[in-house]
Amino acid sequence: MNFFRLIRLFSFVALILVVSGCATRPPQPAVVGPGIIQNPTMGFNGYIFNIPPELETADFLGSSPNGTATEQMIVRLFQGVWRDMNQDSDWGKYRFSEAFSFREPDGKTGFLFTVQLVDFYLPVPPFCHMLSSEKRMIYDRIIPKFNIGSIQPVTVGGRQALYTHGTVFEKEKRFYKVNGPGRLPVAYAGCFILGDTRDYYTIVGFADPKDAELLKLNIQRMMNGLSFP
Repeated sequence: MNFFRLIRLFSFVALILVVSGCATRPPQPAVVGPGIIQNPTMGFNGYIFNIPPELETADFLGSSPNGTATEQMIVRLFQGVWRDMNQDSDWGKYRFSEAFSFREPDGKTGFLFTVQLVDFYLPVPPFCHMLSSEKRMIYDRIIPKFNIGSIQPVTVGGRQALYTHGTVFEKEKRFYKVNGPGRLPVAYAGCFILGDTRDYYTIVGFADPKDAELLKLNIQRMMNGLSFP
């Protein structure tokens, strides 16, 4: 069953859910405090993200590339990734988006944590009412730009998620599966989580390939820090 047939199949269910009061609150910006980010307006009960003590906040999205070669690469990639993530498509658009970036104090790894609300052009039920196979169809529409390696199912904060890691090649704020002129090798790791309603969470990190194991360790710390009350 293709994506648009799935949407039509769920249209009646979605109508029942809306009529019965299954609507969500208007999204508001997250509250950022020492070591914690939280937003009660996402999903049914919001989310809490405890920043790992091994990492610190960074301004990768708003700054120009500077620092170590790795940090310059992270800035380029995060700005390109965030730009691409906010582009609407023929199946839906993002009603709300915000992002937070983090770094290791010595600059070896960098991470982007994003929160978005997806509005589909046709009725789709809340993600919590979908089967795992149906959620995968949503993932396939949301994360094609990241689907560059093997993906494995994981659980983050009690929610079904997908995880991937590997090596890609970066040039001018974009990454590629294969090497080419002017492209630099980059270790990447990413985790993608559907919430309860139409809330969607991404954790993506980059590092020099020699620090790939440290990257995987730190993204696991990021994943462990995300919870849903």
